[in-house]
Amino acid sequence: MIGAAVGVLAGMVVPAVIGVCLLRLVARSEGRARLTFELPVGLALGLGVTGALSFLGFVISDRPTVLLELGLLFALLWARRRTDAPALLAPERSPGWWRRAAGPAALVIVGAAAVVWASEAWTMDHGAWDAWDIWNMRARFLYRAGEGWERAFAETLHWAHPHYPPLWPSAVARGFALAGHESTWVPRAMGLVFTVATVALLAATVTRARGAAQGTLAALTLVATPFFVRHGASQYADVPIAFFFLATFAFMAWHDEARSGRGFMVLAGLSASLALLTKNEGAIVLVGVIASRAWIAGRRGGRARLWREATAFGAGALPGAGLWLLFKLSYAHTAVNYDFFVPDPVFHHGVGPMEFLTTQLNDPVRWRGMATAWGRWILDFDDGWPVPLALGLAVYAAVMGRTARPPLGVAGALAIWALILSLAFVAWSRWEIVDHMDALQRLIIQLLPTALLGFFLTVRAPFEIPDDRR
Repeated sequence: MIGAAVGVLAGMVVPAVIGVCLLRLVARSEGRARLTFELPVGLALGLGVTGALSFLGFVISDRPTVLLELGLLFALLWARRRTDAPALLAPERSPGWWRRAAGPAALVIVGAAAVVWASEAWTMDHGAWDAWDIWNMRARFLYRAGEGWERAFAETLHWAHPHYPPLWPSAVARGFALAGHESTWVPRAMGLVFTVATVALLAATVTRARGAAQGTLAALTLVATPFFVRHGASQYADVPIAFFFLATFAFMAWHDEARSGRGFMVLAGLSASLALLTKNEGAIVLVGVIASRAWIAGRRGGRARLWREATAFGAGALPGAGLWLLFKLSYAHTAVNYDFFVPDPVFHHGVGPMEFLTTQLNDPVRWRGMATAWGRWILDFDDGWPVPLALGLAVYAAVMGRTARPPLGVAGALAIWALILSLAFVAWSRWEIVDHMDALQRLIIQLLPTALLGFFLTVRAPFEIPDDRR
């Protein structure tokens, strides 16, 4: 037990330093923010980077190698010495009595969430279904297979979705290698890191823009969402990708606050590419991010702002996107008997892809099934928590009013995501659509932190001085 804990902690050191260095290249935190923001967010970001480097290590040397990590670490430390990043000073917009009153309430809610997480993690030492059947299974394959690691993505393992991107199982396999055995604490500890980091990043970003009261409310809203906390212990890749989605827009928000430099947009691009490497949904959200942000940048700053943001975002996203393309072209497979979306071999008896798609899209039953599935997962999902959450947020917005803050593009990106996803289910799935769209429960939780970020940045904070009276 002690040896496993030491191994797991040792596997966190280099990612933590890499992530913190990435953050400090752009801005530095002071005081308590170093512990409550910089450490958890940097650690999660670093785990994503080292997970990507671990896959690259398999490609180069048939194993995850720390040489790539150390090379990046030394480069970041050298670059950090040559930069004088400004401090992140969040403007305070709430009175002291509010912060003192919010502290005990936050402790109660966070304590209850910790108990829920620990209970779930203890009863699922190998994770929930997809964890042991897909993510951890592939991590064990990578850890054991040596030169035969590519077979982890072969079509023979069709039930394990060999086309799923490699970041999460590669990161877990890296943890196994550093721990010296397949410790169940590796994916559990990583899940906890991403759960805490998601809450910390949401709190810090909203606090920076709208003050401590609003930041506390945003964080506690997420922590009080039962499915998010339980899912953080499932060892799925959904909470990590939720963190990367959130980080993409959070760094864009910090970029808008700074109003100078390109560092935060580079981090936004990096986060988007790590989401791309984590799950296939990352590709859909990346399309939404690029489209919505390009529209905002072009409308508010013209071609000059659009070019600045696009080049900075692209610089951050290029390494991860290139690695994703290498995986998709060289290693990912879609099996002949793949049982979700339809590969070419399924088209037979003279029915080609276009005929199949035309039939699917012209079937009103599928469109009604899609609408039914959306209604089911919004109204009945996990004891129906989305409904009271949405009503509570609507009342809060009506009372507080809307701020004049420029939009981040969250609404546009999520609308594009929902449209593309729904069309994919209707047009390409060969399952009964309501059954297949059970996946919406995880897709909704992936985007919840980002949706809360957009909401709490758009709504005025308690005790906030109106923008036109400052």
